[in-house]
Amino acid sequence: MKRDALQVVLEAGQNLGLSTTARTKSGVVFDATSDHWSYRDGTSQVSINYSLLKGASPDIKQSAKRVMQLLAQTGAPSGLGAYFGSFVHFIAKTARGQRNLTQLKGADYLNFVASSQPRMAGHIKTFLRKWHALGSPGLAEDVLPTLRSVKVKAPKKGVAVATMDPKYGPFTDIEFQALQQAINAAYASGELRPSTFVMAWLFFATGARPIQLSAMKVKDVHGPQVDGATDYSIDVPSAKRGIYQGLG
Repeated sequence: MKRDALQVVLEAGQNLGLSTTARTKSGVVFDATSDHWSYRDGTSQVSINYSLLKGASPDIKQSAKRVMQLLAQTGAPSGLGAYFGSFVHFIAKTARGQRNLTQLKGADYLNFVASSQPRMAGHIKTFLRKWHALGSPGLAEDVLPTLRSVKVKAPKKGVAVATMDPKYGPFTDIEFQALQQAINAAYASGELRPSTFVMAWLFFATGARPIQLSAMKVKDVHGPQVDGATDYSIDVPSAKRGIYQGLG
């Protein structure tokens, strides 16, 4: 049934600017007013369940939805789950058994920073900044000054690679060669299907992330004839920038 203009305005007020036809950065349509977002965006399956915000009041949940809607509209789908997961932990520590948490305070953020990983604290800092920018209800006046006064140390990057960490770092040359030999032997004995064998060697040859190879299409494989021989090449989508890079 077609809605009239008055009904649309009333719904917008009730939903605090949430849209029943919100669009992600890539154009996927979802209902931001729902208590459970579930949709596929590219190669990412998004599932955000607001019933996990135990102890949060309806206003807090609605404001959180506005922030999440903004993140969905402007960011990558792979990051939504991380932000929401951090916010679930933040609410759990802040509510502490309360049934109707109606306001978040600067002290709540300080307590969370003191007891959480830097990555989660960084997520919540960004989350609350966007919350304040949207003008959504639920934040005390001291939240923004607190966010400005606290510096969250960013997790160190590249340490595992630089130190050749045996658990989190890259394979050594010996390990890499042994892995390739094992893959070849498994294929030769019939333990691996051709598709699995090819996929393994695509990883070896390109160093691509799984999300990059899963986003490839048939048109990304090329095999033109050059001087009587077939010259194969592939286009691998970039996971971070959304563009393609040719590998031949």
